[in-house]
Amino acid sequence: FTISYFSALDNGCANDLHGPYAGPDGWIYWTKGGFAKQEYTVNGKPFSTRAAHIFRARPDGSGIEPVMTGGMDNPVDVAFSPGGEFLFVGQYDGRGQLFSIETWKPVGRPLEGHTGRITFPEFTRDGRTLVTAAADGTVVIWDVDSQKPLGSPIELAPSTFASAALTLTANGTNSPARA
Repeated sequence: FTISYFSALDNGCANDLHGPYAGPDGWIYWTKGGFAKQEYTVNGKPFSTRAAHIFRARPDGSGIEPVMTGGMDNPVDVAFSPGGEFLFVGQYDGRGQLFSIETWKPVGRPLEGHTGRITFPEFTRDGRTLVTAAADGTVVIWDVDSQKPLGSPIELAPSTFASAALTLTANGTNSPARA
């Protein structure tokens, strides 16, 4: 499938597409920032929007649809819980939100612990803990059930997470994941 995106030069909007992300349901997901009007060509058909979205499509490109619209401040990264019950959406403003994949509705209140855009979220294998890293140079470890941080943010150099992230490993070590 083809998604043609008109850049900020075309429409004056600096928001962009983020992804793709493989969902636990076999669909491919991506996010789009919002606010200014943005126009796309999706499978040869025009699509115009002003809101933030999370889209999905089947791997063959069919079934493209927005699964969530609005209520997000420029979603920039997502993570699915290992059991497939939650989607975490990290936002440009440093907040994050858990959503039920069954209903696509928010679960609890926004998670607030960063002052820069969330560049990396990841659930632990058991799905009980979520780790987020942000462009402000902080890492926050969250208890998923209470949606509260497990301790104070870990402070690193702000540039560390501007374009890189960490991968959680079984033995508790971290390694660069993506640039």
